[in-house]
Amino acid sequence: MTNAHIQQAIDWHNEKAANLPAGYSLGVLDTSKPPIITELSKGWNLIGNTSGQIWKSNYFNIPFTGALNMYTFDDIFGNGIIKNVQGQFWNSQFSHTFAVYPGQAVMAYVSNDPASDAAGDPDYFHYKINPAPVKNWPAMNLSLQFQRAGVQSGIECRLYEGWNFITYTGHEPVDISNVTDVLQNAMQLSIPSDSYVPIGPDVIEGLTGIGYNQNNDEGVDSFAQTFETIDITASDMLTVMKEVNGMFWSHEFSMIGLTPGRGYLLFVNNNTIPEDGILTINFQRNE
Repeated sequence: MTNAHIQQAIDWHNEKAANLPAGYSLGVLDTSKPPIITELSKGWNLIGNTSGQIWKSNYFNIPFTGALNMYTFDDIFGNGIIKNVQGQFWNSQFSHTFAVYPGQAVMAYVSNDPASDAAGDPDYFHYKINPAPVKNWPAMNLSLQFQRAGVQSGIECRLYEGWNFITYTGHEPVDISNVTDVLQNAMQLSIPSDSYVPIGPDVIEGLTGIGYNQNNDEGVDSFAQTFETIDITASDMLTVMKEVNGMFWSHEFSMIGLTPGRGYLLFVNNNTIPEDGILTINFQRNE
C-alpha cells in the first residue's frame, strides 16, 4: 500500500459527525467507561462498528488490525469474507466499494486459527479455538477493541425498511426479558416540519437540522430543514431481530439478550417509515 493510499484511508477514517449522512450522529468519547470488547469465534460473526469512525471496505485492515489483540487483520480475516446487509463484500481477491457507518455492523467470516495457521508455530499463541497452553503465553480469547480507552457515545444509526445490520452500542448487557423495552427506548422516528433554521456562524447553539435548503456564493444564508419526532412503538415497527447463529427476538418470544459491541440482524416492517421520515436507533440515548 502506497503512502498516498495510507493517507487516503486515514483521512476517510478520521471523518466524524459533521460528515455523516442524514440519520447518523456521534457524541464524544466517554473516558469514564471502560472500552467495549467484542469476542470473536471461528466461522461467522456479526461485528458492530463501535469505533466512531467510518469503515471503508477497501481499508478494513486499518481499524481491524488496530482493534485485534496480538494479531493482524490478515491473520484472522485473510482467507475470509466481510459483507454488509446488501450483500456487498470484501475478500482478499476482490472488494465492492461500500462504507460501514458507526452503529452499523458487518457479517465477517473468521477463517484462520492463529495458533496453527497465522503464526506458523502452533506453540506460539494460546487461542480459544486451539487452547493448548504453551510457552507460558496467557490465555487470550480472540477479540476486537476499537477504542483504546473509553467508549464512543451518542452513536445514532439510521434504519431502513427490511433487513438492517445494527450494533448494540449500549455499555451494559441486556437481559432477554428487557429487549423489547430497550428497543422501544432506542428508536426514534423523525419527519420534516414546516420550519427551517439558518446554518452559519450566527446559528443559535442547540438548533439542529438535517439537509441543506439553499447555499450559494451571493451571501444568501444556508438553511437546514428541521425535523420533529412522532410516537412509535416497537411492535408496529419491528418483526424480528436475530443473532448470527439464528437465535432470535420477537414480540411473542425471545431467545436472546443484547451484548455490547455485537451485531444483530434487525427487520423493520415495510410501509412503516413515511416517505420523508428518518428512523434511527441509538442505544445510548438514555445512558
